[in-house]
Amino acid sequence: DIMSFVKRFVDVQEAGVKVLDKRRIWNGKRKYMVHFRSDPKAGDGLLHPQAFSIGANRGYLFYPEQPLTCRRCGQGGHFAVDCKAEVQYVRNVLL
Repeated sequence: DIMSFVKRFVDVQEAGVKVLDKRRIWNGKRKYMVHFRSDPKAGDGLLHPQAFSIGANRGYLFYPEQPLTCRRCGQGGHFAVDCKAEVQYVRNVLL
């Protein structure tokens, strides 16, 4: 369940809403207003995963002033489209 997962990292401020495209068709995404919890050890000072899976579904977090982080290799400073790292996956787990 999405909310059970999300509540481990944030305090949800209001119910999620479905994101609609320009033709008002649901694109499969949901948007939540949340308050991130602090994590002094994290580079951005916020407690959250870069990406996550719930069952067979992948999820990604986006927020204002988010530092550049690659979804492919997990390193900072670039996005996956610009990633040059060689990565190995075993059963959808990044090594």
